[in-house]
Amino acid sequence: MVFIFFNKKLKNLQGWNPVIAGFISGLAIIFETEGKAAIISMLMAPRLLETLWNFLVKRGVMPQNMPVGAILLYGAVMGLLNYFYQNNEGAINPAYLKVFKKIWGVN
Repeated sequence: MVFIFFNKKLKNLQGWNPVIAGFISGLAIIFETEGKAAIISMLMAPRLLETLWNFLVKRGVMPQNMPVGAILLYGAVMGLLNYFYQNNEGAINPAYLKVFKKIWGVN
């Protein structure tokens, strides 16, 4: 909602308006509670990694057709989830936390 508002207000800045609108709306996470901010961060992590991957492919740093690219992305996201499971269980949705405790056991 905040992104759409600023995207429309900044339409004069060609090329930069999505960047500025995204930055301003991204600052809204400051006003969230700590637990909710961590959940939002975990939800955005796969999108961030995918965007970073596409950026690196576009720049020629990474090969376009890498056979294990999806596996690397999956590994990075699972690493992030396990980090939160080990260090900050409150950041994980209680429904997901139940599943993690059944799979990995109580921490």
